[in-house]
Amino acid sequence: MVDHETLRRWLICEGLWRWQRKRGPHRKWRPPKEHFGELVQMDGSFHDWLGIGEQSCLIDLVDDATARMSGHLQHEETTEGAMKAFLKSINDKFAHSPASTVDYHRPVPAALRLEDMFVFEETRSVQNDWTLNWDRRWYQITGPRSLMPRRRERIVVL
Repeated sequence: MVDHETLRRWLICEGLWRWQRKRGPHRKWRPPKEHFGELVQMDGSFHDWLGIGEQSCLIDLVDDATARMSGHLQHEETTEGAMKAFLKSINDKFAHSPASTVDYHRPVPAALRLEDMFVFEETRSVQNDWTLNWDRRWYQITGPRSLMPRRRERIVVL
């Protein structure tokens, strides 16, 4: 019986064995999105961009469909800051004033409660481990024991 390492060395000497790194594909290429604004990629970089000794974050926003770039300086790299900058640049470019300032929406009648109209309620049973199944997913109920429902209690899910 020959050890596997000995066999491998013999095959290398004869030129019958090549060392190959085992790895999968690095990344999959995907086609770009079809419409402007469907996918916007964001990246931030901290630096003293203005040369005043104060670090700020340059947030770069790239639209996937058009490859348009937009850069904005913020104090920190947050989604909120990026969205404000992105929405401002979108509004500056595409916003239009209304043709008329008259509000044509009808007022909601006083007797009508919108909360009752637009809320879907379903009854579910709490399991022994404080979980419940809703929309083919399991949810764990957490919180202070005094506020948690009892096991096997039926609760309303909004």
